[in-house]
Amino acid sequence: MLRTSDGKGRSGQGAADREMDRKQLTGEAESGTATGEAEAGMAVFFLDAAGTILSLSAARRFLGYPAAELVGRPLALLLPEFRREQGLPQNLLAAAFSEGTAQWRGALQARDQSRVDGEVTVHLMEAGGDAPRFSAVVSRRGGAERLDNQAVMLERLFEHSPDAVLLVDREATIRRINRQVESLFGFPREELTGAPLDRLIPERFHRPHRHHVKDYFRDPRTRMMGSGLQLFARRRDGGEFPVDIMLSPIEVDGGLWALAVVRDITERKRTEARINELNRELQTQVEQLGAVNRELEAFSYSVSHDLRAPVRHIGGYLQLLAKRDLSCLDPQSQRYLDVIMKATQDMGTLIDDLLSFSRMGRVDLMKSRVRLGEMVREVVAALAPESAGRIVNWEIGPLPEVEGDPAMLRLVLVNLLANALKFTRGRPRAVIEIGAVPREGEVAIFVRDNGVGFEMQYADKVFGLFQRLHRQDEFEGTGVGLANVQRIIARHGGRTWAEGALDRGATFWFTLPAPGSVTG
Repeated sequence: MLRTSDGKGRSGQGAADREMDRKQLTGEAESGTATGEAEAGMAVFFLDAAGTILSLSAARRFLGYPAAELVGRPLALLLPEFRREQGLPQNLLAAAFSEGTAQWRGALQARDQSRVDGEVTVHLMEAGGDAPRFSAVVSRRGGAERLDNQAVMLERLFEHSPDAVLLVDREATIRRINRQVESLFGFPREELTGAPLDRLIPERFHRPHRHHVKDYFRDPRTRMMGSGLQLFARRRDGGEFPVDIMLSPIEVDGGLWALAVVRDITERKRTEARINELNRELQTQVEQLGAVNRELEAFSYSVSHDLRAPVRHIGGYLQLLAKRDLSCLDPQSQRYLDVIMKATQDMGTLIDDLLSFSRMGRVDLMKSRVRLGEMVREVVAALAPESAGRIVNWEIGPLPEVEGDPAMLRLVLVNLLANALKFTRGRPRAVIEIGAVPREGEVAIFVRDNGVGFEMQYADKVFGLFQRLHRQDEFEGTGVGLANVQRIIARHGGRTWAEGALDRGATFWFTLPAPGSVTG
């Protein structure tokens, strides 16, 4: 509640009071800044949710601080250090947010570290959204003059608020408005003072709005009015506009009124409408892209499937031909047949890989808990025939238990470990390391080898479909395996990338959502 410190509310503002306000605002009042460097007995601070000073009243100095020096600093600066350690500033803000106002009396700390007896009164100005705003009246304690000054400062706070503020009684009669109400609604002050609140409400909302007012006075507390509802106000010219309204109870001359802070949210609504429109457009584009991708996958699957039969026929007839007596063929003709046979086998492998790649985008993920450490050891054992006769050091570090499709994750590991074996083929001793690095919200798995590596300028190509960085006669492959790895990991919500240097090995990375634990 907004009250003077003697507990008496101020319900009106006479000519003498308005003249005092004018003098205070222009720096002519004795308690203001008429002397330029005069020390003010009190100041009004406007604070953000963290208690940082956004602006303050016209006083040029307060507690030894120039006004400009206080802007951007915490209000807690004016309290002794032990009060800050006790959390007093945060407690005042929390109490004001909950109850509408909070007050504390005690020692204030001046710029020269001296202590003065004072008082801090914090008011909630804006509770909407995630960033409440507060005002704080900080004053030296000095008897009746202090009380009168504080009342004047509260009047100034009301009149010069950046938002439209009204005082309304239980009968929904407008008792007082500030200048922002005149500006926002287009009514002169004398026309609204004493008028029913319905004057500012579109006619179709009169009845429900009266119920809202009655409900509020049954349970008066600081809150948003009509939370979750579309609220509209009416200007003098009949134009309507959307508003947010925050209500706070206030005692005036022993009676209970409501202080209503009204904010025009037309621009916010326009922005929200534009964002919603953009989201709808984006959703449409996503759906269209999904449809195109599904068509492409279906096409690639159909083409691959249809190609498989003729390639098999070619291979079958070549095998029959090879069983015949080919002594009549000259060496060059026999070499032609060998090339055709090899090309047919390669085409069959490529078609199988294409079908596998297409299938990876269509099958549903069957997720379960996967112990990557056990899976890696199983894959290494399965690859043993490919490393027969070679010296291969497998260095397997601790690996996490993750949530994923076991069959797909196994295919990822098979591709990466088989690649590591293939590209270390020319090394006297191959070293292949598998490990994990925990990160915020995810875990990164890597497969590192000491093979032929690659130039980093081609790193963005290694996961592309049909992309190969080495000649076919050097290292066999179709360029589909790493594309499959990328697609599988993307479907699990992860990322893939590669690092390497020519003739110095390569490291392939992929991420998965953070596991519950890391196991060997």
